[in-house]
Amino acid sequence: KWVRFLYCYPNKVTQKLLDTIAEHAALVKYIDMPLQHASANVLKRMKRGASGDIFLKLLERIRRTIPGVAIRTSMIVGFPGETDADFEETRAFIDSLPFTYLHVFTYSSRPGTPSASMPNQLRGNVTRERNRVLRELAARKKHEFQEQFLSRELQAITLTNFENGRTEALTDNYQKLWLQGRHDSNLLVTTTILGIDSDALVG
Repeated sequence: KWVRFLYCYPNKVTQKLLDTIAEHAALVKYIDMPLQHASANVLKRMKRGASGDIFLKLLERIRRTIPGVAIRTSMIVGFPGETDADFEETRAFIDSLPFTYLHVFTYSSRPGTPSASMPNQLRGNVTRERNRVLRELAARKKHEFQEQFLSRELQAITLTNFENGRTEALTDNYQKLWLQGRHDSNLLVTTTILGIDSDALVG
């Protein structure tokens, strides 16, 4: 009944793609788009031709075209030469936007790659702390995203897991949901969101 479109680089997220997701009920309202960083300086060293400003405009267009869309992205901390200012630019960028899922990677050197020979390789304690900051921010952003659906109705599909009198399900914007009562799997249902339990909606 539903298809989730996975992992698309920003330069491939076209208006036609967004319109297609918005117009077809079978496509889950979910965009998985790795950004990697918000600092133009770091992105240039990564040889990614973009910037936080470009990403911001794209994210605004995504949200405008697909209301309620869940946006997942990936960020890298500790890339060689990443300064405190570079990291703060990325942290502030994430903090200002309604990301739903944020996967935080810590840069690790790989022999033979261009980045392995770059100057200003960062120490482990610095990269671990930056990773921690972004992971805590990601948890807060997901909770804030989910709060907007309280008391609203969402479409969901039931899964096979049943615990504590509730059936696990997924909403049409790919949020984990605990649905009260026991229900058969693979049912499309309309549910009213009653609350949030850990990282899951309750309906």
